[in-house]
Amino acid sequence: MRHALISILAAVAFVVTGAVPAAGQEIKGQRPVMMIGDVFQFNEGSWATYTLHDKKDNSYYSMTMSILESVRRGQKECAWMEVEIETEKELVVTRFLTEKTKTGPGDLFDVVVYVYGMEPFSIPRRMLKDANKQVPPLQVGRVAKRIEQKQMSFDGESLDVWAVEGTDPQGGPMSAMVSLDVAPIGVLLADTDETSKYLEAWGGGATTRVKGKPRGFVRWILSLIGKGMSGEEIGMKERPQRTWDVAGAWTEFEVPCARSTPALVTVATSS
Repeated sequence: MRHALISILAAVAFVVTGAVPAAGQEIKGQRPVMMIGDVFQFNEGSWATYTLHDKKDNSYYSMTMSILESVRRGQKECAWMEVEIETEKELVVTRFLTEKTKTGPGDLFDVVVYVYGMEPFSIPRRMLKDANKQVPPLQVGRVAKRIEQKQMSFDGESLDVWAVEGTDPQGGPMSAMVSLDVAPIGVLLADTDETSKYLEAWGGGATTRVKGKPRGFVRWILSLIGKGMSGEEIGMKERPQRTWDVAGAWTEFEVPCARSTPALVTVATSS
């Protein structure tokens, strides 16, 4: 009985202290996702994985964005999307139904969050407007000037690429290489004062990365308490820590990425 009581109290403590995600609390592992609105595409099944360098604390993490399927919500064209963020210690997948806009994802209608080692849960709709701590902020940069058009070979595929300049979501300077051949984000490289972003891989046939059937938030909390009553272990499970070998990562537009070898094939200066 004493063990069961301790487990129940532990379940409540995990939620209250934020050791596991709860509505209105920040989820460890979520990171901002920068897009360039001019080249975003809602191609069903498309996915792309990036390595990101946070210059503030000199840390690295990976981000994969996927477009799962297109649906209609009322009179609006929408898409189910996912963003997976993997840091050295955390792995979080966020699945969301969003309105399609010309510059990328718009309003959110449904959100599911999955933290590695735990059951996924749905964020209540009434809380979606204030879900910025639980959903990776989708930030949009803008292209101000196209500098040069290039044909590049990336992982054996020829891509039509533009080197561009513009502004990041905070209004600071941004340099990027963009291509409509790389859906959904359309970015090979983006560099700002705060972050660098490098394409690692992309493709089609995207499927959900959420493990398990999502529970409503209240049921999710009750499930935690139920596990506590039965004496089960509560909390995020340990997972192999991820590290990044960034030797040879992109530092300039013509420098190859760690896993890929983009080679300049032809160069055509824009008129």
